[in-house]
Amino acid sequence: ADVAAVAISRAMLFAERDRRIRELSALNEISQAISSTLDLEEIFSRLHESLSTVIDTTNFYVALYDPEKDEVSFPYYVDEGKRGKGGSRKAGSGLTEYIIRTHEPLFLPDKVEERIKELEGVQLTGKKALSWLGVPLIVGDRAIGVIVVQSYERENAFDVTDLNFLVTVAGQAAVAIQNALLFQEEKKRREMALTLREMGELLSSTLDLEAIINGALDYLKRIVDYDTASLSLLEDNVLRIVAGRGFGEKMEEILQVTFDPEKNIPFRRMKETLRPVLIADTREEDILNKVAGVERIRSWIGAPLVYKGEVIGQLAVDKEVPGFFTPEDAEAVMIFAGQLAVAIQNARLYQETVTLAEELEERVRQRTAELQQAMEDLARERDMVETLYRITERLTATLDLDRILNEAL
Repeated sequence: ADVAAVAISRAMLFAERDRRIRELSALNEISQAISSTLDLEEIFSRLHESLSTVIDTTNFYVALYDPEKDEVSFPYYVDEGKRGKGGSRKAGSGLTEYIIRTHEPLFLPDKVEERIKELEGVQLTGKKALSWLGVPLIVGDRAIGVIVVQSYERENAFDVTDLNFLVTVAGQAAVAIQNALLFQEEKKRREMALTLREMGELLSSTLDLEAIINGALDYLKRIVDYDTASLSLLEDNVLRIVAGRGFGEKMEEILQVTFDPEKNIPFRRMKETLRPVLIADTREEDILNKVAGVERIRSWIGAPLVYKGEVIGQLAVDKEVPGFFTPEDAEAVMIFAGQLAVAIQNARLYQETVTLAEELEERVRQRTAELQQAMEDLARERDMVETLYRITERLTATLDLDRILNEAL
């Protein structure tokens, strides 16, 4: 018995040592990986990969919290070993939000549903987990997000050792994630400034309306990622789609679409407020006109084209992912639409000037032709008068009729 006990004890020590070695190796890999990049996707991927050597990460996600919008996003989400679309949502009463509010880890090794009932203001969302472990990502005095692992198949899939290890990892990861977020924001601002400058150069270099519209939609893709985009102009109290991107073979059909500006709810809001309209989820705010393809849209932004206080059209982008667009995206589209509105109106005025000049030129040509014809008619009348004068003069000078007729003819 003593020999067996010693063997078991030694085996446990070896297992603990092996675990510790794997933890230290993983921590070293994570530290090197996250300190060598400012790319969020790479940070999450390397974090997941290194954690997998120590903890079961078959079901794993990273959630980030935006306090200004009070939203939780899931930029990295693995379910049953497969990457999925995490999306985003308004902060609610889930376990993720509980950790963000309390700034404390949450360990539910078993009896998850029963334990959740003991937590104030928490409701279980999503798939039913048999074991659940989440730790906060803390930067200063703020929780910027959460790292979670869970098991749908067995209880006690995680233990206190896993909890302590994940807390340590989160401490390292939080700073790297925050730096990446700040870098991402700054990069986005610089890209937007560069794009707006390049677009401004395009708009100032041409007065061709088609070139302006097509170039603008291409530049817009660099500012806001969209599935499809459309530009509609108000003509004779009808809102008509005049250009688009991302519609493929349906583009010709889309160009036939028109809207009643008084019945189109988003456009009416834009006219009233001169501000963009952001629909986070079209299934919750079902106000888009029922046209071909609208059923696939989940996120939508519409920005008014405003010129001297008047709305002359609408710039719209959409995405098939709910909650994809942010208020910052809406502001970016609005700034873009402002530049585009001025360029479009200038191009219209130029075209009107060209058309007027052509009309005036045509009228001058017609008038010149009329004057030429009148002068030719006058010349013929003058010749007739001169001929009659000569005949009369001869009649008074001679009575030889044959001679007079020959000279006249």
